[in-house]
Amino acid sequence: MGKNVSLSVWKLVSGIISVVMSAFIVYQSRLASLLATIQNTGDKSGSVGMIVAILILAGGIISIVTRYKGGGANVPIILIFAFAGAYAITNHGEFLDLIVWGAWCFVCAIMAIISLVAEK
Repeated sequence: MGKNVSLSVWKLVSGIISVVMSAFIVYQSRLASLLATIQNTGDKSGSVGMIVAILILAGGIISIVTRYKGGGANVPIILIFAFAGAYAITNHGEFLDLIVWGAWCFVCAIMAIISLVAEK
């Protein structure tokens, strides 16, 4: 019982942090796109950041909504956060903050895997 409660708290807290973080990433990505346009560098970090922000928002919302659900409810969280993490880290471009957001996504994916395994 203690494991499931702590994992549901983790899903709630990480979901809230992810939703808030996604808003920050959106504004940061818009600024990165603007700077790349002004400097004419051709860097795509802003676009990558927007996609990562959308994925983090989706993963956070699903994490909040499914915090008490077992079974396959963790699978979409794992897939979304793992894809977002891999996409952020492999396409970070000039702005290295995407590595931090990618690491957060991997932490959320790993915790969802732990939650999935602990429920079995």
